[in-house]
Amino acid sequence: MCILIVLQTPCVMAQDESTGEEKRGFLAISLGPSIPTGQFASKDFNSSTYSGFAKTGAIFDISFGYTFTNGWGLTALARGQANTVDAQAYASGLMTQFAIDGYTVTSESWMTSGYLIGGYRSSPISERLFFDFRAMLGVMLSRLPATTIEGRDGFEAFEVSRQETNASGFATLLGVGLKYNVGRRSSLLFNVDYWGGKVDFSGFPVTTITSAFGIITDSSTSLGSIETNLNTLNLAIGYGFRF
Repeated sequence: MCILIVLQTPCVMAQDESTGEEKRGFLAISLGPSIPTGQFASKDFNSSTYSGFAKTGAIFDISFGYTFTNGWGLTALARGQANTVDAQAYASGLMTQFAIDGYTVTSESWMTSGYLIGGYRSSPISERLFFDFRAMLGVMLSRLPATTIEGRDGFEAFEVSRQETNASGFATLLGVGLKYNVGRRSSLLFNVDYWGGKVDFSGFPVTTITSAFGIITDSSTSLGSIETNLNTLNLAIGYGFRF
């Protein structure tokens, strides 16, 4: 299972008040809500693209960076992200499109991880407060959640089960944040970023079982394919260590 947009803020050079030593490196952890957007958040069965039915989830980030000069530096990020599926909206959408007696939808969560590198710029607002901007490129690894749809119409019933599958894609991230240096080596972070990419899931089994009066009348398995965009707006608070 994959896990991973980091909401961690890059650090600028800061001087140790006691030695005058410049703090060029940073290591930070952060976490917060992950809000799906666009196709990933869509609950539209009429869309020509795959709707993700993703709900607000959470991210956890670990980031590292090094400042070279004038607040410019390089940063790396590892992110884990989880978003549950809105199964109730999924069932309601099915009922709107294909009206029968009822649907029941169960699904695992979307799980995504990301590994990115890029550049950042940190600008001082005051002696302790800094505004940061970062742009990053990398890869996202995502798991298409296993989903089961059960339908009932009179004495007939069916079940469609999609197995989980993993895939990867190119990812980008743009983010801004505030960093407040609370000590010689520690910082509090607040960040906002937008990240995502396109992922092509293919070759996953989809099994369909139909029955009447409780007796199975047909069963078949085919291979499915889905291409979708996984984009989220992320907010995070965190802690940074400067060295």
